[in-house]
Amino acid sequence: MDIKELEAFLTVADELHFGRAANLMHITRARVSQLIQRFERRIGGALFDRTSRRVALTPLGRQLYDDLAPAYRQIKDGIDCAIEVAGTFTGRIRVGYVGVAAGVTLTQVVKSFTDRYPGSTVSLREIQVDEVFRPLRERGVEVLLGRFPVRENDLVAGPVILSQPAYVALSARHPLAGRETVSLDELADESFLVTADTPGYLTDRHVPPLTPGGAVLRRVPQSTTFLHGLVQIANGEAVALVGEEVLTYYVRADVAYVRVPDAPPHEFGLMWRTAEDGVLLRAFADVAVQAGQGLPWSVRRSRD
Repeated sequence: MDIKELEAFLTVADELHFGRAANLMHITRARVSQLIQRFERRIGGALFDRTSRRVALTPLGRQLYDDLAPAYRQIKDGIDCAIEVAGTFTGRIRVGYVGVAAGVTLTQVVKSFTDRYPGSTVSLREIQVDEVFRPLRERGVEVLLGRFPVRENDLVAGPVILSQPAYVALSARHPLAGRETVSLDELADESFLVTADTPGYLTDRHVPPLTPGGAVLRRVPQSTTFLHGLVQIANGEAVALVGEEVLTYYVRADVAYVRVPDAPPHEFGLMWRTAEDGVLLRAFADVAVQAGQGLPWSVRRSRD
């Protein structure tokens, strides 16, 4: 029996809403649906009636809920009580981060986490944007604060921690450099730097294939560091859609940043290996959400 399937079933049964259940479990809506489908296959029958407007327990689901919920809650209460009495987790967590803002945020998260769980230690490692999920899969880190969305079967997509409005980075000599805002349609003739070897869904999120007016955005894959990308931008070779952190951490006289209101925000969230999903990592995620509130670019929700 997979405990995550059981947790998903009971949470959806309590909430009768897949999105709220996903938020409570700090995973995506798609992951909740996957767990419920597996659980239903294991049981051999439908546990929920789902429509576009409502979610309800089937008679089989109601019977199973009534049988399982009291025992599950007793076990969970026992574990929570033990944690409370112990007052600490023990163990080491290696956390990777992509981008300066993520690193700054994590310094506060680490302080809050080690204050709450003094038996644990947390080390930080900067991850280059072109490494994508490799440090997680090669077990160089246990948790990564990186670009969202994440749709990988072997990775858990936890809560979104940072959300930044989009800007375009372009040469200070560019005709649009003096503008306060610019639209994607006005940038349709530009070449946009994108990270090589990045999943297509992630590239599409940060540089949409089409502008709102239907123009195709031309993408130029590059696998070097962001600082090298800024050199290309300063030379007028390309532009890039970036997050608001650049206004604080990447100020250059030869590069201008202009707000792009119709571009998707840049979101960063926590992720970890599905096979190692457990209490310690979820405790870290909970602390990250709480510690991140009030910091620049923080969010107070999880993305489905």
